[in-house]
Amino acid sequence: MERQDGHSGERNFFSIPVRAEKISRWNFKTTPFQTFHRTAHKFKEFCMKRFAVFLGVLIVLASLVYGWRLYNKPHRNIAKEKADFIVEAAGFYQEFEQDQDLAHDRYDNRVIEINGTLQKISRTADGKAMLLLGDSGGYINCEMHEDYDALQGKVKDGQPVSLKGLYIGYDDLLGEVQLKECQLIE
Repeated sequence: MERQDGHSGERNFFSIPVRAEKISRWNFKTTPFQTFHRTAHKFKEFCMKRFAVFLGVLIVLASLVYGWRLYNKPHRNIAKEKADFIVEAAGFYQEFEQDQDLAHDRYDNRVIEINGTLQKISRTADGKAMLLLGDSGGYINCEMHEDYDALQGKVKDGQPVSLKGLYIGYDDLLGEVQLKECQLIE
């Protein structure tokens, strides 16, 4: 006889009422299609998890390879590059005095060939040569690729020179246009 609370009158060994319907792990009331669908869904979830892990590992590896190649990228060789602009020292400096932002945008990270009169040659802290071109109106500061000692006999103050270097900025406090990795053009 069935009670209203869903329990039969039977009791098990521990005096716990037993339900009339036993809950089993296997529900035999499902159709084969439902069983297949449930199995396919679990398999799909399993594959998606594995795919997500594989994709994550692939992204990490691609990032590492990209970082390694970027870190080991060869340096830019200014001596072998063709000059983007050929200018005179006085005219080059005047462009910065007229409109600094426009001139900076135009020459930024570009190779410049510049002709002018050498005002001064000096040594930097790391032993490189620093040439100062121009006149009292403005100067172009060129950090040479060569050492000071190697350049000492090649040029003298007051001599006209041609240089090729990479534009890096304009210092309005000192009134200098700055180039680096400069090379003498013979």
